[in-house]
Amino acid sequence: DLDFKQNKVYGRETERSLISDVFCRVSFTGESEALFIEGFSGSGKSSLVQSVVAYLDVAGAYMIQKKFDQISQERPMSVVIAAFDDLCHSMSKNNSPQELHAIVAELMHVFV
Repeated sequence: DLDFKQNKVYGRETERSLISDVFCRVSFTGESEALFIEGFSGSGKSSLVQSVVAYLDVAGAYMIQKKFDQISQERPMSVVIAAFDDLCHSMSKNNSPQELHAIVAELMHVFV
């Protein structure tokens, strides 16, 4: 009888370590990075990402994730827009109005 723990990812230590390395590098340098995880359907991509979410939340990091279905008839950028919408929602829940104002000011400085 095999006993598998729910929400535990098995055999993905290398991939988890890569994600952790990116997070540590971004935390240290302050620069942004993006990870794109691809693979066959059912290969455990979502489980892999979910296995590191709690670690990132504790560290105060933000992560956005969305699935993109190549067969879908959605507009290509709709997935990217939805991901950033989720990020904005998370930031509004986790920051005070003053902190949000400072974030907006910084973004305006960067993008304008």
